[in-house]
Amino acid sequence: MVKINLIADAGASKTEWVAVDSNAQVAGRYETAGFNPNYHPISQLERMIALELMPQMGLKVVGSVMFYGSGCGTKTNQLQVSGVLQKGFLTHLVEVESDMLGACRGLLQREAGLACILGTGSNSCLYDGNQIQSNLRSAGFILGDEGSGTYIGKLFLKSCLYNELPADLMKAFHNQFNMNQDDIINRLYKEPFPTAFLASVVPFVAEYQSDSFCQTIVAKAFDDFIVQQIMRYEYPKNGKIGFVGSVAYYFKNILLNQLQKHGYENVIVEKRATDGLLSYHAAGFKTK
Repeated sequence: MVKINLIADAGASKTEWVAVDSNAQVAGRYETAGFNPNYHPISQLERMIALELMPQMGLKVVGSVMFYGSGCGTKTNQLQVSGVLQKGFLTHLVEVESDMLGACRGLLQREAGLACILGTGSNSCLYDGNQIQSNLRSAGFILGDEGSGTYIGKLFLKSCLYNELPADLMKAFHNQFNMNQDDIINRLYKEPFPTAFLASVVPFVAEYQSDSFCQTIVAKAFDDFIVQQIMRYEYPKNGKIGFVGSVAYYFKNILLNQLQKHGYENVIVEKRATDGLLSYHAAGFKTK
């Protein structure tokens, strides 16, 4: 059996796992459901490992796990998640950190800068090349998460409910989702996991991002993120800023345009943090 080390990047919508061998080479990439201990029961992580990840991995022995996750910024959640990982993989070599620190390490390695996550949710922080120095408190998907998938979903669905969508866009939305306005309200307020529903609208907006109405919605979402997050840090406009996440990646041109309007041009955008995390942890894996 092959012995590997695991790097995980867990968001609310999905979790990416990368298996790394003793030569720091990728031995496999896997995807499972998302997990956030603030929103999901810990049993969901247990089921994810047993029923989703293990069948994909096959006969591999896990030596260590480096887990970066949304909602894993507190000691209480870190200990809870770590316990499940130790039991699930039969190893005590488990480290659990926030997805924000994972973004810093994946985007900036050991260089100082400002790191941002734009996925189902959003977050940002100042990083000194080693640890997070300043992290604005997230207001969550109801009050905050500017620039995220849930935020874009809220802006789009609000326009749909207020009959502000152009007729052709409204028709395309109804054809794809088969939902009227009452269905939207029911899905948001009467069914579980409204964040997943809000984020599910994003692929549609991405498909029609050449439409001026969709461009306006996404531009507003990013502008709100810049004003409410980036501009609140004492950080020079010529400093390095890194973005990671599917929303940042698929709407990259709109994001860069809005940043440029505010004077930010030293920007990198990556779809996922795991590629950079492979480089960050490579030396450590070679010793295990």
